[in-house]
Amino acid sequence: MFFCFLPEVILIAVHGRVIGKKYVLIETIGKGGFGEVYLSVDLNLGKKWAIKRLLSHDNEGIHEAAMMKELDYVTLPRVVDLIGEEDGVYLVMDFLRGRSLGDLLRSGRRFSQEETLEIGIQLAKTLEYLHKKDPPVLYQDMKPDNILLTDEGQIKLVDFGLASWMKLDSPGEKARGGTKGYAAPEQYGGICDPTTDLFGLGRTLKLLSRGKGTFAFKYVLRKSTRDNKNQRFQSAREVCTRLEHIYENKRQNQKMTTWILGGLTVLLVAGFGFRMIAEIEQQRYFKLLDEASQLEHRVQNVPDDKAFRICKKAVELCPEKEEGYLKLLDLGRENEQTQMTVDWILSMWESYPNDTSEHLEVKKQLGFLYFCGNSLDPDFNIDYNMSAKIFDHLAEKGKQPDEWKKLEELAKSLEQFGTDINWNKVQDSLDFFKRYGERMVHRQDSDYVCELYLICGSTYLSEASFLKNENIDPYCEGISCYEKAYESAKLLQKDIRLRQEILERLASSCYMAGLLETPSDEVSADHDGQRDSNLDKSINYGKQLMKIVNKQELKQRILLREAAAKSFQGNSEEAMKCYESFYQQYPKHLEGICAYTEFLIENQQPDHAREMIRQAASIPGAGDNRNYQILKERLEV
Repeated sequence: MFFCFLPEVILIAVHGRVIGKKYVLIETIGKGGFGEVYLSVDLNLGKKWAIKRLLSHDNEGIHEAAMMKELDYVTLPRVVDLIGEEDGVYLVMDFLRGRSLGDLLRSGRRFSQEETLEIGIQLAKTLEYLHKKDPPVLYQDMKPDNILLTDEGQIKLVDFGLASWMKLDSPGEKARGGTKGYAAPEQYGGICDPTTDLFGLGRTLKLLSRGKGTFAFKYVLRKSTRDNKNQRFQSAREVCTRLEHIYENKRQNQKMTTWILGGLTVLLVAGFGFRMIAEIEQQRYFKLLDEASQLEHRVQNVPDDKAFRICKKAVELCPEKEEGYLKLLDLGRENEQTQMTVDWILSMWESYPNDTSEHLEVKKQLGFLYFCGNSLDPDFNIDYNMSAKIFDHLAEKGKQPDEWKKLEELAKSLEQFGTDINWNKVQDSLDFFKRYGERMVHRQDSDYVCELYLICGSTYLSEASFLKNENIDPYCEGISCYEKAYESAKLLQKDIRLRQEILERLASSCYMAGLLETPSDEVSADHDGQRDSNLDKSINYGKQLMKIVNKQELKQRILLREAAAKSFQGNSEEAMKCYESFYQQYPKHLEGICAYTEFLIENQQPDHAREMIRQAASIPGAGDNRNYQILKERLEV
């Protein structure tokens, strides 16, 4: 009687296998590395299901089953039952009618840009859902063959056989495989993170679009699939926002075209022209940024600031885009033009308030910059008030509002004069950020661990004189935070500018710690050893910095600091070699010659010192230099 409404199942019911006493296996509809997939019928409901058989000894399959039961999203197949049998575990899922995008492509199907964008947005939202799970889920096998287009026109992401939960206390999850052509480079190295999924998404969209589309769309593809994962988009939300923006622009253009085709032929030409202009502007924008980057890497310290001027042109061309501001800020920080650059960015925001209101990434960078300053540009001053205002804005507009609010509170606390500061509150904030850093450093989507450690280190060292009264060793704590910032930067593969910044802070703070730890007669040899240890660390960090820095002014600073450290340690012979080497490289560096001269005086070499001062007389600016004049009078030259 039951089978009267399901005649096609009668024969199968006799010969097919029944799972869980109610699911009849009809036919095999798919095979994968982790099992077979069957079409089945529910004997009680008459409903068709897809059932995936997972081998009982296959831990990977069991892992997939457990994971799928935890997921619930519109683009993911729904798991309704899990049945254990002698020959394995059976995963009961929605039966989806349709074909994979891979099958459709192989059959000659072509996808329009609108279709590709729609698919990309849905997949990006799916990845955002997976990556925001606690713990995050890494899919690891994004490709057209794993994306189903149902008969109803819906996108479904299937086959979670390679997916895994990301451990929050590790730098990345162990890669579980991948498909050649879609797997990111780090998967071959055995480690993956959320950006790995974005790489596969970019490759998939490139195949669907055949590499065609607007410049903005091609930029998304290019940035998503960069070999260096730190240079990719760092979250699925970023990708989704970009694609939605491109899609909306496309729709607006289509609406305009439809309206024009209704009879306004003249405006058709105008509308086409506007779109062409917009497209050309975007192309010009990215071309200018590329040109600035190439020039920056090819020529250091360009006298006429050509890279800087090119970058400004790009920003003026498209003030609504954020990439140009970030590039401009990097250039300003590296070339000791920080304040001028910041002032120019702020003026652009005032001129284009609507276009720049969502520049959250730039605002984050400015918040950290105002709080910590720029060790590569001593002329830029810390401004806790500005930093607090920016952090307050980010608490309202950005992600992780609690952390930004905590940063705002810390900045507001440090606004006060030292004796008026609630140091217990400051220490509580610092402890919070250190714990946060230890917890989040291994999460690849945590972009600001390094900056938080920099904030902690900067606070300890900038407020050292007051913190000493609170029974805190500010140099020990500050250096420790900077060391953690550097380790985090290497672990998270941060850009070279940030690593330069951290290494310079480490070298200078260790140097200062060594200078301040001058032992008295009563001080033990241990204290003396600690002083030498800090000076040695300063020299070591300076040498590491020399390997990655091109800026001459910074190289000069490092070499002079090494010479002074050797001298302070009592190693006059090595100090002499350092000073002489510096002089051979930079014979017109007035401050360096003055430092060398002082060393010669201290080491009883007055004749040599006089000769150095005589040679320095021809250097431009010597007559106005206070150090030079004092040494000249001292030596009676």
